[in-house]
Amino acid sequence: MSTTVSSAEEYQALLEMSDRLPSGAAARIEAPEQVWFDVIARFPDLRYDVAHNKTVPISILRHLARDPDTRVRGKVAARRKTPPDVLAELACDPDEGVRARVAYNAKTPISVLEMLVNDPWEGASKRARERIASQIKEADS
Repeated sequence: MSTTVSSAEEYQALLEMSDRLPSGAAARIEAPEQVWFDVIARFPDLRYDVAHNKTVPISILRHLARDPDTRVRGKVAARRKTPPDVLAELACDPDEGVRARVAYNAKTPISVLEMLVNDPWEGASKRARERIASQIKEADS
């Protein structure tokens, strides 16, 4: 069961009472694209929650991939529905944690993982190498 909101204020109010919602329901609140943009503009402290929401359209993830908050960009990098071009952009992020989340994302294509193989942060480069080796091994099987 999902809940649909029609305004940024309604979304904020639902999140404020999230302790009274069923487990995980806050991440499944639905809204039109313009409401998500309105939430981001009017309630910047909710950007992470928007990035975490499983129903947001790709356009919102694209927008949040350029967010000044590394937590928000990291959440976008970890999302399975984040498109490959956005993952490629985040693979060049100045924050090593964001780049590592790209490397750990199960949907990151090999072409993006290859961008991370020589990452200056060992956490990202090691995981990228492991993921590439694993995908090559699966392809050979």
